[in-house]
Amino acid sequence: MKAIDSDKVNFIKNLNKDAYSPYSSYCRPEDVCEVIRMNYNLSSKDMPKLIKVEGGEYMLFLTKQVGVVVDFVCVQKDGKFELLEMNLKAYNEYERYMSELMVA
Repeated sequence: MKAIDSDKVNFIKNLNKDAYSPYSSYCRPEDVCEVIRMNYNLSSKDMPKLIKVEGGEYMLFLTKQVGVVVDFVCVQKDGKFELLEMNLKAYNEYERYMSELMVA
């Protein structure tokens, strides 16, 4: 994993549950990955992978082009895969966080 992806993961780990709101639920992990692929306009060869990060409560999406996707995460509940979208306040915090890292 690239350093920038590690920074993204660290940011996500420190967010509380209020930072994400339900987007949609799917029965299969392939379906939720397809939604992310289409949302980011990725080629069919760059299908996102769901990854579980140690110490994190969410499954994250990893792509070749984007790396770790920040604005969407996934949780598995009752046999379904729930896609969660980051709210605007949390995304603005993410932008500030990454800007500060680039300056340092």
